[in-house]
Amino acid sequence: MTPRLVLITGTSGGIGKATALAFAAAGWQVLAASRQPATTAGLRHIQLDPASAADRAALVELLARDYGGRLDCLVNNAGYAQSGPVELLDEAAWRSQLETNVIAPALLTAALLPALRQGRGCVINVSSVLGRTSYAWQGAYCAAKFGMEGWTESLMLETQGQGIRVHLIEPGTTRSEFGANMLQIRQAPAPYTATALRFAQLRQRLAGRAQPSEKVARAIVRTAQARRAPFRQLVGTDARLAGLLLACLPSSLYIALNRLLARKLLHLPAKEQS
Repeated sequence: MTPRLVLITGTSGGIGKATALAFAAAGWQVLAASRQPATTAGLRHIQLDPASAADRAALVELLARDYGGRLDCLVNNAGYAQSGPVELLDEAAWRSQLETNVIAPALLTAALLPALRQGRGCVINVSSVLGRTSYAWQGAYCAAKFGMEGWTESLMLETQGQGIRVHLIEPGTTRSEFGANMLQIRQAPAPYTATALRFAQLRQRLAGRAQPSEKVARAIVRTAQARRAPFRQLVGTDARLAGLLLACLPSSLYIALNRLLARKLLHLPAKEQS
């Protein structure tokens, strides 16, 4: 029996690399895609920039040539985070964040739907708990993850009856190179100067409590191998807690709690300074 085939984007480290290794350990053929492919035993590394039309077309050709045009699972994991207050993010920062984290995986998925139909496969999009709830200094990243969640839900509805399953994985803080690679506002004028330092300190504290990438990878592999799995899955204690609060609290109370949390963690003033 031919092993099932999975394509994973963003496999140079973190969740992507851990997921590629977990699929290989489970007996899958793995196409580990990244902009700068590495060499790892048991994986077939391919060069892929999901934002490149030429790279997407070459991938479709590769699947047709080497795998009979079939794909059993697509994991959209590639992306990055842009931090900083909305006021200080320029147009280039916004466009890059949305094009990389929203538009590119949507176009890649569209290009691979015929192969996924043939394989009766699944699409697993790696979102974030920040695709459900936003946070200060993360406006662009949250916009991208909210956007991914939106088109993923549309895809799930549109592909009913086509033999394709669609899922969202929503990790909380995870140990990887993701935080170190976050693009940050370096020069923050008033009234954001002190907050920039506190946000960096907060990121360091959260990194110390982060869950391992392998935990998220296991959730992704379980989802791919299950006959039935939830559409959305929160992974990590912080993510599950946020999901519980969102589900149980009235919207106005949740917003009040989120405002309080931002003030406490970033030392924001409760009232306008006179």
